[in-house]
Amino acid sequence: MTSNPDERVSKLVEYIKALEDFQIYESIDGSYEHMGATITDAVLQAGISYESVVRPRVERMRQEHPTANTTSAFLQLLEEIPPEELLKFRGRKPQLVLTLAQFLKAENIETEEDLRVWFQDDKNVKRLKSIGGIKNKTTDYLKILVGLQTVAIDSRLLGFLAKAGITTSGYKDAHQLISVTADTMGISQAVLDHSIWRYMDVANR
Repeated sequence: MTSNPDERVSKLVEYIKALEDFQIYESIDGSYEHMGATITDAVLQAGISYESVVRPRVERMRQEHPTANTTSAFLQLLEEIPPEELLKFRGRKPQLVLTLAQFLKAENIETEEDLRVWFQDDKNVKRLKSIGGIKNKTTDYLKILVGLQTVAIDSRLLGFLAKAGITTSGYKDAHQLISVTADTMGISQAVLDHSIWRYMDVANR
């Protein structure tokens, strides 16, 4: 990289402000107060259409299984209905939903508030990432879903940085850059994350 972090932040702020069609979306998905929906959203979202695949399943989980709002209740539901059938989704992700729910249960996490508190310990974050299929992006996205301030770097956010003419050295670098940019703009990190994601979602259609 030829620019220092401060220069890149200024460049990104200027780029965002120059985009006439860029909107700040204060309302973001998450804070479902329903662990079945939260776990489903966190696991399914990677690499597939959110609007056509993930959101309908999250909403169906909340509407058809309102009592699966704690981790224990969600696990009981998964015992009654196999993950693939419950989520109407094939592949490895339904099993990962079950694995994550079992992990959280073992950690005595029953609610989103429990998870918010649990995330404050970096050792817990490291242990979560030890689960196969759960890495930086899913971990940060799960934090956003329960109301914590962070950004979840994915291909859309990286694509946005590229459009701005900004290079990064990897996940951590891009994460810090967008986080500091949000702080500089006086908005929450999760809001800037979501606003960039929405902008790129429209641009990619």
